Amino acid sequence: MTYEELKSEIDKAIVNKPKEWRNGQFVFNYIDAQYQVARCVQFVSHIDCFYLDDNIDDFIKESVEWINKFQKK
Repeated sequence: MTYEELKSEIDKAIVNKPKEWRNGQFVFNYIDAQYQVARCVQFVSHIDCFYLDDNIDDFIKESVEWINKFQKK
């Protein structure tokens, strides 16, 4: 998976985001639900977008790294 692929996937899904959620919350929850790597990115890689929307791109990039690690196994 590439950054562009995951970003595109998220961009398509974000239209269904609950109005009260920030974009970072949606990105975190989406990646967690689809790929189960959000907590690895948050707690192991120390990149948080759930509370910090400014970190969304870095969060997605790091998520791709984690997804690709798990897919190789």
